[in-house]
Amino acid sequence: MCHGIPDSQQLQGYHGDTSKTFFCGDVSESIKRLVKVTEECLHYGSAVCRDGALYRKIGKRISEHAEKFGYGVVDRFVGHGIGTVFHSEPLIFHHRKSLSF
Repeated sequence: MCHGIPDSQQLQGYHGDTSKTFFCGDVSESIKRLVKVTEECLHYGSAVCRDGALYRKIGKRISEHAEKFGYGVVDRFVGHGIGTVFHSEPLIFHHRKSLSF
C-alpha cells in the first residue's frame, strides 16, 4: 500500500511508480474480493483520464465503485503525477469529496 526509495540514491530522468498485489498462502474469498474491487477501481479511475478531464471525476468514479461493494476509500492516500521529481503534482485524490480541479 505504501512504498518509497530505499536509500538516498538520486533518480534521473522521468519516473513514476506502480504496484501489484500478489496473494501468499491461503487467502479468504473476502480478501480476494477486496483486491478484485480495488483493481477495478484503478481501471474505472483511469478510464476517466483524458485531456481536459477534471481530477475530481477520478475520485468520484473510484468512490462510487468501491461503495457499491461496501468498501470505502482512504482519503490520505493519493495518486500523483509523473515527471522529473518523484511523487510530483498533480495530486489525484481517490475519494468523491475532493475539491481538486
